[in-house]
Amino acid sequence: MAYAIHLADQNPLLLVTIQRNDHTQRLCSAVSRIWDTPEFQIKEDVGSAIGHLIEQNLQGHMICPDLMIIDLESCNLDAQALFGTLRSVSGLRRVPVVALIDTASADMRDKIYDAGADLVVAWENLEYRIGDIAGLVVDNWLNTESV
Repeated sequence: MAYAIHLADQNPLLLVTIQRNDHTQRLCSAVSRIWDTPEFQIKEDVGSAIGHLIEQNLQGHMICPDLMIIDLESCNLDAQALFGTLRSVSGLRRVPVVALIDTASADMRDKIYDAGADLVVAWENLEYRIGDIAGLVVDNWLNTESV
């Protein structure tokens, strides 16, 4: 099954799960430092994001985001179940996932990495880690065959 992907000279498609408006604005501002006009698909929770992808795929609009950003503050699932679900959805298996967390505790970061996140970022460090987030997208572009 072929998915439309973005090329390296384009702006990325970012699938974001986030509830708080102040977090949404902060994320959009940080990302706009890297890309002029990234395409955001913002959903309130992971279930809505997965449902959106499945619905689009069933309608023949094969969407594969370049990056998925999950605000774990608004996620009620445990990390292991969350990433297991994400990796089981067609179109998300190879998509890099950034987990945004409220605390920078090493124990919390380790649990989320062990569950399958590609990058874990504390909200307080978002602006400092935006280059790492961009690197995941570029790496994904370079390691994905275009269709």
